[in-house]
Amino acid sequence: MPWPTFSASDDPIDTLVMISRHYGCDADFVLAGGGNTSVKIGDRLFVKASGYPLATLTREGLVELDRTKLSQLLQSD
Repeated sequence: MPWPTFSASDDPIDTLVMISRHYGCDADFVLAGGGNTSVKIGDRLFVKASGYPLATLTREGLVELDRTKLSQLLQSD
């Protein structure tokens, strides 16, 4: 399977969705449509939510997290 090409002006979230779909539809890369993908954009982290197959992922299948708050939670007692 050839590597997909993306222009430098693409939105990183759209790029994540395209890469997820590209590999999600190939059984050589995923098991039963599952798997995880994510992208960091500044202080935000976008992660593929459970229940969304990689092959058909849309922006709605991503959960947006605040990296600063996550870091604070991990450091708290």
